[in-house]
Amino acid sequence: VPEGAWVLLLLSSGEQHIVRAKRGTKARVGRLKFSLDPVLAAPFGWTFVVEVRGNQSSLVSDGRTVEELSGSLADTFADLVAQPDEGVSNAKLVDDSTAQELSQGDVKRLKTGGASGADVVRALASSSKTFAEKTAFSQEKYLRKKAKKHMVYLTAARPTALALLDMMVGRGPDKVLHLRRDTYALMLTLSNLQPGGRALVVEGAHGLLAGGTHDASCPPRGARRFAATRRKLPPSVMVTERAAERIAHMLG
Repeated sequence: VPEGAWVLLLLSSGEQHIVRAKRGTKARVGRLKFSLDPVLAAPFGWTFVVEVRGNQSSLVSDGRTVEELSGSLADTFADLVAQPDEGVSNAKLVDDSTAQELSQGDVKRLKTGGASGADVVRALASSSKTFAEKTAFSQEKYLRKKAKKHMVYLTAARPTALALLDMMVGRGPDKVLHLRRDTYALMLTLSNLQPGGRALVVEGAHGLLAGGTHDASCPPRGARRFAATRRKLPPSVMVTERAAERIAHMLG
């Protein structure tokens, strides 16, 4: 990942964030804040585990894929999951807030004391009054839910037009006029834009369509330039133009 490049962070929780990778800078994702220096030393598509030690968060490079990390949860907590038993049922369980003996303060103290995400999940499972009485399937579901919250990993992906569309739709479909992936791809395909071509775009999707048009009509990566005229343009068009320029830089 070159310094100054835009990076799309795909978190295990399903969240997506766009950041600019610069040495010495930190990114804030929810309550987490970590340095982006490890991202600069890895290729696009690399996976990182977010380690939380006390109040400090850091990215640790991990060569495994997202599928391998998700599958490794079963091995990590294999000793906690009971063997399948036909006589076990969840019908009589009342799984409410009183079933968990650990409070949010206790969990915070565990993290402040240096406990890893796996340690926190184990502590939550052992402190649950109903965990041992659940079926094996329910126990695995419980562990995955807690791991999703306390064992965070992310992928540093290259921003693409469709990836940016997914991120914006996740934040609010109305902001991009409820534009779908298939509709977006079809519009760009039917435009028949070629490298070096010129196009006039009027849109209200936060510059997403204009940025995708720019991406399709520009020369190969490394030789891209975004030149836009601002002569006597209405304010709304200028806003769209600036948004399109920002998205074009992300894609470029």
